[in-house]
Amino acid sequence: MLEDIFSPPPAPEVSWVLIQCHGSATSAPNPICISADATVWELKKKIEENNNVTNLPAIKQDLVHEGMRLLGDLLPLRYYKITNNTSSYLHLYEKIQVTVYKDDLPVPITANDGMTVGHLRKMVLDVFHHYCSEHYALERLNGELLHNDVTLPAANIVDGTRLNLVFRLYI
Repeated sequence: MLEDIFSPPPAPEVSWVLIQCHGSATSAPNPICISADATVWELKKKIEENNNVTNLPAIKQDLVHEGMRLLGDLLPLRYYKITNNTSSYLHLYEKIQVTVYKDDLPVPITANDGMTVGHLRKMVLDVFHHYCSEHYALERLNGELLHNDVTLPAANIVDGTRLNLVFRLYI
């Protein structure tokens, strides 16, 4: 049919991703239109290119959807249950590289500025397969004990911070 030749192609299926930036002056979520078949890295690049969202380069972005960190940059958004023709709400944090020492063994950990010291502690304990974790604490190299309920920025834990994982009988 002639009208089939001149009819517009179907609109591509897309998803609206609402990005909530943490640690920025902007509090309203920023919408980004992207296909669920796009990769996490492609979304991060789109966020980087959109000056209204953040000044963070893609490599420093840590995205969280429904409590799950989007760690696989090469995975499609669909893998994280972000589907076309829907809106998804993602949280954007800044990655923080922290080195934690246990018995002089350095362990690099990638955290983000939305985590607490307790979250970071759990990540470190998972690396060492410690399941009885109530006696382990994080402390600064000078011996200052860090409290689990404090956020990393409030504890002045920034990119490049070095900490110790220590065993304490009484915390």
